[in-house]
Amino acid sequence: MPDFLTRRNGTWQFVRRVPVEFAAFDRRGVIRHSTKVRVASDRTGRRAARVADRLNAALEAYWHQLAGDRSDDTARGYDDARRRAQSLGFDYSDSAEIVSLPILKSLERLETLFLRNLENDSGARAALLGTQPRPSFQLSKLFEEYEAATQNERKNFSRNQSRVWRGSRMRVVRACRSHR
Repeated sequence: MPDFLTRRNGTWQFVRRVPVEFAAFDRRGVIRHSTKVRVASDRTGRRAARVADRLNAALEAYWHQLAGDRSDDTARGYDDARRRAQSLGFDYSDSAEIVSLPILKSLERLETLFLRNLENDSGARAALLGTQPRPSFQLSKLFEEYEAATQNERKNFSRNQSRVWRGSRMRVVRACRSHR
């Protein structure tokens, strides 16, 4: 049975406890919502699982908003800096990497700022000088980060090879989640 689903009075119910890190912001303890999907019409709970996933995503977004979590803003700023650096003809590098570059390569970035009159543009400075910090990721997003990091290794995989690669790793993720 999918996560956060229970049967109650012939209807699938979404039931989830408030995580400890958000308990100070949301005092409800246990959240219960009806998926409005009858068990008789959805024995395996597939349709109810899709509804539960949407409810869960909205609930987690609400909790992060309550907590003042700005991880999305940080990630967006980092992605913007990477895109801006590419539009200016450079790959994004953080400031530690730029310092270790040969002096001519570092000066090239500064010269681009001044030649294009972008010295007062904070976005361009962050992009070319590497001052936008890389966002940290949540442990729950570890698999997505791993998948993105190994994308080059899998670029020549067929559709079936990709499916098998992803499926085997997702089984491990699900097994780890069930042993918490």
